[in-house]
Amino acid sequence: MKTLISSLFILFAFTSLKAQISTGEDGKYYADNNSLYSGTYTESFANGNLKMSMELKNGLAEGQTLIYSEEGKLLETRSYSNGLFNGDWFTYNPEGLKVAEAHYVNNKKDGKWYIWDNSGKLRYEMEYRAGVKTGTWKEWNENGELVREKNYE
Repeated sequence: MKTLISSLFILFAFTSLKAQISTGEDGKYYADNNSLYSGTYTESFANGNLKMSMELKNGLAEGQTLIYSEEGKLLETRSYSNGLFNGDWFTYNPEGLKVAEAHYVNNKKDGKWYIWDNSGKLRYEMEYRAGVKTGTWKEWNENGELVREKNYE
């Protein structure tokens, strides 16, 4: 019995150890042995709920990052490649309704962007190509009426 208790204590002690991850002056994430970190990095609120979950590869964001509210609701999804903004980004209100959609390619705004109000009505539509405004930007009022257009072509 004493051996079982000792074994359980050792198992618990080793599984509860967690590598300390820190951000270097270069903006990269490092493990406690000063090597570039690869794996899942998480942060939690004081209440224990997950605040953020980020995939890292060689110290840089890679893949999806998820941001949560203190109550545990998903607020944002972000996409990265080699530490750069790359892919789709979505923002949600506390009720879970999508309120923004953005797209990046190699750290530059690229593609259609949308912003909805908290009731789900589309308010803005924008477009970028390699970080430059393009296309026809539109704005709608709370009644869904188109109130402004501006052409960037």
